[in-house]
Amino acid sequence: MNEFEKTDMARVRRIVAQFDPKLFDPITITFRDGAYWVVDGAHRLAAAKMLGTMGDPNE
Repeated sequence: MNEFEKTDMARVRRIVAQFDPKLFDPITITFRDGAYWVVDGAHRLAAAKMLGTMGDPNE
């Protein structure tokens, strides 16, 4: 995934500290010019990667 804006890692750490998978809203992406772009949820995506919770969204 390409990132359109720089990720605020302090914000990501706050999300990680308070992470509750039941409250995790979907991440909105788009595919343009041969690449995926995060439209909404870049910080949540970074937090999920940090936590290793990139599994089945239906769990």
